[in-house]
Amino acid sequence: QELLRNGFGLGERLICRPSGFAEDFDKKDFHRPYDYVAATAAAKGDDVYDALKKDGTAFDVLVAADTVVICDGVILER
Repeated sequence: QELLRNGFGLGERLICRPSGFAEDFDKKDFHRPYDYVAATAAAKGDDVYDALKKDGTAFDVLVAADTVVICDGVILER
């Protein structure tokens, strides 16, 4: 948040809203860790998008992300 707020000059225009997505994808359904992370981030983005639209909150850009730890090809989460 600090980098986006200060480093990119977004200041108070930045809205940070956590996702309510359950993060319950089965990791075995994904061939690569990247696919799991990308799907989770997309689902989080969809959740926040829906919430912002429902609230009537105006926005220009939505950034969604997910963080996991991978060791020897195994997703450990964070």
